Amino acid sequence: MHCAYHPTNAANTQCAGCNRPLCASCDHRIKGYPHCEDCIVRGVDALRRGPIAAPVRAPAPVALAAPARLDTPSPRKAVVFGLFPGLGAVYNRQNLKALVHFLAVVGLGQTADATGLEVFGVASAAFFLYTLFDAYQTAKRVRAGMDPREDEARLKWTLARTRPLWGGLLCVLAVLVIVSTLPVNPLSPRYVWAGVLLAAGAYFITSYMRGARGDDPGATMPPVQPRSVVSARLTEELAQERYASESRAGNR
Repeated sequence: MHCAYHPTNAANTQCAGCNRPLCASCDHRIKGYPHCEDCIVRGVDALRRGPIAAPVRAPAPVALAAPARLDTPSPRKAVVFGLFPGLGAVYNRQNLKALVHFLAVVGLGQTADATGLEVFGVASAAFFLYTLFDAYQTAKRVRAGMDPREDEARLKWTLARTRPLWGGLLCVLAVLVIVSTLPVNPLSPRYVWAGVLLAAGAYFITSYMRGARGDDPGATMPPVQPRSVVSARLTEELAQERYASESRAGNR
């Protein structure tokens, strides 16, 4: 191996900075380490310029967790609101279910009072407890990502298809109220309640018959969308909200 600066001289060491081969005349020792002339010049220039400030780098963006949805219901609050029949479903943004819960609890209680049969009172209390349980479970499912409109549409479709059953049941209850209160003044509130049940039952039956004949196009409810479609739509909405939140955080 020959010296990088004197090709005719044999090298006896290497530069500690650039590893160039050096002969004895090019071997410049600094603190016991060999250095070539070029490395010494670069070192002197660096000392003259002073320390070079390291470039300041912007901190790496921190991945932000998706903010909690402000409209996400709380299962405990749903139960508290559900102490008034139907209000728990309203809290979960299910108005049709709230109406059904209210009418079922109050209707069974009124029927128990009109007929004097305790079975309807027990049924009213049992259904009231069910409304509390349903409000709690629905709130948990909504927090987990379920769209409350999906459950609402399924209930609407079920009620539309079973209108004859509910209509016949209401008519039977009306007859039972009338029979159990005879003989009583025709203007008694019990007969008024029997008339309400009879009118509601007749409405359910006739509306179903009109829808079956095609006279009432709005009577037939559209089928519920598949769960996969609703879930995909909800996932897309959550993704859009998360992207908007991260964009706002980045602009700050």
